[in-house]
Amino acid sequence: MRTITIGRAPSCDIIINDPNVSRLHAEISVESGQYVYRDMSSNGTMVNGRRIMNERVFVMPYSTIILANSVALPWNKVLPLLPLPSGNSERKTVPIQHSPEPVYQNIQYNVPQPPAMAGNNSGMGSGSIVPPEINRWNWGAFFLSWIWGIGNKSYLTLLCLIPYFNFIWIFVAGAYGSKWAWQNNKWDSIEHFQRVQGTWAKWGIGLFIGSIALMVALIIISVALSA
Repeated sequence: MRTITIGRAPSCDIIINDPNVSRLHAEISVESGQYVYRDMSSNGTMVNGRRIMNERVFVMPYSTIILANSVALPWNKVLPLLPLPSGNSERKTVPIQHSPEPVYQNIQYNVPQPPAMAGNNSGMGSGSIVPPEINRWNWGAFFLSWIWGIGNKSYLTLLCLIPYFNFIWIFVAGAYGSKWAWQNNKWDSIEHFQRVQGTWAKWGIGLFIGSIALMVALIIISVALSA
């Protein structure tokens, strides 16, 4: 059974130079005239909108397969390396319902043209799947609250302008800020997102430390003048 490997490692048949992709991310083989995609990664694969991890699934040529929620599978490289047997290039495998074990049958379909290979699905609102490596505490949202929110189109942070309530909401902004920013803005890549949010965090922490320093200086001056 012919199998090709996909990942960052130089030994892979198809090399994906992306830090989010595992060294050996997946394998593709042909079984019974059908493609079988096997995820072998630590951060999973999106197959036609469904996330899988360490699973084997039947796929069609040009199915939408996103590795590590970052890079689309390059079918233009897969097909020359692993062509389907003659006569099977226009078949797919679907499960028959109401059976104790999945039973598969072949049905005819027209092979679609390759879709545009989007690198991520950011900026799609609640439809965006937030990568786990960025779904974490956001210091920029915590320290700069509504200012960060306007800059990142995350307007729920404007609730921080409500007196007293803001002491609670800044923690909500910190906890959910990364998720809001990913869903409400289109980012070039995960690295682009992390770079921009890192800049926001530096400004937020810097302003917080500066405010504390100014407050301490004012207290010292006030004590000195009253002495």
